[in-house]
Amino acid sequence: MTVSHRLPLAHRVLSAAVAGCLTLGAVPAAAHAAGPAEASAAAEAPKQVSGTVALLRFDGPEPARDYRAAVQEALAAEGFTVKGVALDAKGAAKKAKCRGGEMDDACLERLGKWLNKSSKTAADFVAFGSVTGEEGARRVRIVLYDVAKNETVRTFEAAIDPDDLILPNVLPGAVARALAHHVVPPAPPSEEEQRILATLDEPEKTAEEIEAEKRKIAEAEAQAGQVGAGDVDLSGIEYDLKADFKDYCRNGPRKKRESKDDDIDPRPSCKLGPFWGYWQPRAWAFLTMTVAGVATTGVMYGLALGARKGYKDAVGVVEDYEAMVGGDPSRDPNLACSGDTCYKDLALDVAKKSARMRRFAIGGDVALGVTVLFAGVLGIIIYQDRKYAKYKLTEEKRLRALSDLRVAPAVGKGFAGGMLGFRF
Repeated sequence: MTVSHRLPLAHRVLSAAVAGCLTLGAVPAAAHAAGPAEASAAAEAPKQVSGTVALLRFDGPEPARDYRAAVQEALAAEGFTVKGVALDAKGAAKKAKCRGGEMDDACLERLGKWLNKSSKTAADFVAFGSVTGEEGARRVRIVLYDVAKNETVRTFEAAIDPDDLILPNVLPGAVARALAHHVVPPAPPSEEEQRILATLDEPEKTAEEIEAEKRKIAEAEAQAGQVGAGDVDLSGIEYDLKADFKDYCRNGPRKKRESKDDDIDPRPSCKLGPFWGYWQPRAWAFLTMTVAGVATTGVMYGLALGARKGYKDAVGVVEDYEAMVGGDPSRDPNLACSGDTCYKDLALDVAKKSARMRRFAIGGDVALGVTVLFAGVLGIIIYQDRKYAKYKLTEEKRLRALSDLRVAPAVGKGFAGGMLGFRF
């Protein structure tokens, strides 16, 4: 009985030992077999975008602040940690003690080291930008820099159009994607993806369909070639002296003529506004002469008024003399003199002062007439200059419309021809 009880227990122990040995022997083999697959899977697993970006303050006028905020949001959406730095490029260059205060390659290297001295500003990448130019002709520039590799990742530059609603939404995303692709390069397209991409522009068609399309395109190009500027009515395009002023005014000096036969530059001056800006040099010359005429008229009439006081005083002296002698010395010779005072001398003084007063008054009348003449000529010149500017700039506006003329073949179901379009 005792033997019969121990034999099954021994069998169970032996079975457990054999199973354990088999298990231990299988574990290394399984580990050896699974190791390369797991390594391959780990190698094929996509990396995640990470890193810290020191985002400097964008300098320049609006919309610099809006572009910086949009870039910060796009970088965070790509997985970067963004640290805002309250310095623009020039301020950061000064803090990093760059030579000349310019943000060149050497300065970027110094800036990266300076930022990494503090845990608050330590970063893997640096992003900065600026908006430059006058209103209506502004440009935005954004630079990405890799601190560890000491290289500029990419520089973005674009012209800002106030009516463009696409650039402010597309550019920040493009900046963030460029930095993300720098950290984790995108995988090349597979053969299947390449085949699909190849058929996007030109889907697979039969030889008959391709030949029919070629015939339609040839017919459309022939018809589109017959559409030209002569078929466009530009009579409705007129230059407005006020509404179009900002689009055609000049910030610099007027363009000099190479010869007297060349036309005068009709573009107005931006800083003088829509009234004074259209004045040509001759208008300013006549304005100067008109102002001088007004000043001369005022001076001559002022002198005549001063001479009139002297004339009135002399007349008063003659009247006092007549009252003193009790008669008219011009009719009674006996009253011609009274002591050392003679009527003849007093009358001569009246005549001199009267002549002097008349000379000044006549001079004032002449100056007034000349001033009125200059003012009239100035008014005519102003009218002619504005009319000349309107005529010439109307031609330029129409030429701009023609320069934007777009003629393209159009092919559709039951239609083959050309499309014409322009903007003004």
